[in-house]
Amino acid sequence: MTAFKKIDFWLLVPAFFLSVFGILTIFSPDNSTLYLKQILSVFLGVLAFLVLSNTDPHKLKSKKIIWILLFVGIALLALTLVLAPDVKGSRNRIYIAGFAFQASEFAKVILALVLAKYFSKRHIEIANVKHIIISFAYTGIFVVLILLQPDLGV
Repeated sequence: MTAFKKIDFWLLVPAFFLSVFGILTIFSPDNSTLYLKQILSVFLGVLAFLVLSNTDPHKLKSKKIIWILLFVGIALLALTLVLAPDVKGSRNRIYIAGFAFQASEFAKVILALVLAKYFSKRHIEIANVKHIIISFAYTGIFVVLILLQPDLGV
């Protein structure tokens, strides 16, 4: 029960009601596939919430974890270019088992974590041109891969 003491229930209650409202809004006997997909998505979201809320955030300070996340982010964006179908001139969603997800959404979070780690070690010399160029290089990799999709709504 100690794991649940860290959860902000005042934040969780509105999210729960919004999820239930969303599921009820799309309910239709004619289109049960969409309805079941939404229920499964909410379930996976709750599962991800529980896993992440019980994960020690200090583990994200590890250089190894940051490099893995950077590689995963770049790989997901590159896979989007290869695996995503062309829809109206844009390749921005990967479809897995009937579900679509945008790698660019994960890439935004990953880039924020990578830059936070980079600048946390260099906060004294942050105005140094070398560090600004390196941070632009990290960002540039993601920007170029997103511009190739092109998914400018990100």
